[in-house]
Amino acid sequence: MEQQIIFRDMNLEDLEMMVAWRNEEDVKKYYGNPSFDYSHEYIINKYKPRILKEDKKVPIIIEYEHEPIGYLQFYTLEKEEILKITNGKSSEVGSFDLFIGSSKHRNKGLGTIITRKLITKFEENRGIHHIVIKVLSNNHRAIKCYEKCGFRIRGQENNRNLILMEYKR
Repeated sequence: MEQQIIFRDMNLEDLEMMVAWRNEEDVKKYYGNPSFDYSHEYIINKYKPRILKEDKKVPIIIEYEHEPIGYLQFYTLEKEEILKITNGKSSEVGSFDLFIGSSKHRNKGLGTIITRKLITKFEENRGIHHIVIKVLSNNHRAIKCYEKCGFRIRGQENNRNLILMEYKR
């Protein structure tokens, strides 16, 4: 199954698909704001700078069997955040977030395969062996997926409903 998963750069043609995905009930519940309407204009303003490499976040479309099924973005954390996470020891720390936008591809174990493949890419292509992610505390499927991939819960964000999870090799 892993060979059938491909990461490709997001392009401008993907923006319409992103509007549909970001308005999916499960995606809004676990990745965004359940009461927000993700308009075409909002999506363009948010993702176009990333596509044009004007933003530190790298936007990727996840394909399974040649069909787009989700989105991920990865980035290196800012120096201040790294120092806080590493207790003053500066090192390169990566982060990412993802969602499976295609409802027919959820609950099939693809999140675990995608996460493992992404960890390998961080390690092999970027030399990053320390990854920190933030997950909504009610997103039990994602938490379980990340734990299967070697992430451990490190704590909760102050005043937010986010759990901080860490992978370190």
